[in-house]
Amino acid sequence: MFEQVSYIIHLLIGTNPIEQITCMQMVLRAGILYFFGIVLVRIHSRFFGLKTAHDMLLRIIIGSIFANAIIGRAPFFCSIVVPLFMILLNWLIAFISFRSHAIEIMVKGSHYILVDDGNIVWKNMRYSSITKDELLETARIKAHTQDIHRIKKAYLENDGEISIVLFENN
Repeated sequence: MFEQVSYIIHLLIGTNPIEQITCMQMVLRAGILYFFGIVLVRIHSRFFGLKTAHDMLLRIIIGSIFANAIIGRAPFFCSIVVPLFMILLNWLIAFISFRSHAIEIMVKGSHYILVDDGNIVWKNMRYSSITKDELLETARIKAHTQDIHRIKKAYLENDGEISIVLFENN
């Protein structure tokens, strides 16, 4: 019975790494991984919406694993187990980061102040490679102002976005 199931699975998705997989096996692999990817998103939807370095790295690794599994360059079942392990590892890093500020900064980074009380902090602008024009563009889009002096704080957040806090109107 096990041999028959194993043989059927081999025919459907091509489990022998030495043999070249057929187009139909590649299509079935892609379909299975697509639905598995949906399950991963449902299980770990947090990482698909974030832009931190470790979340981005996880996306790249899982995408690479799936691509290699689809074209037959990686063992198919390992290509399902490894992303689960990577998500577990990502959860562990998030858990530790939540409890340790030092680890959080190491893993997620920290923000930089680009404008402080209406004054541009040029040192942080240079370090972050943000130009004045980029800062003004963000101020126009997010805060509806082009006047730096109306900005109380502007931060380059650890996800790469610029956030702006205006002075309160008197």
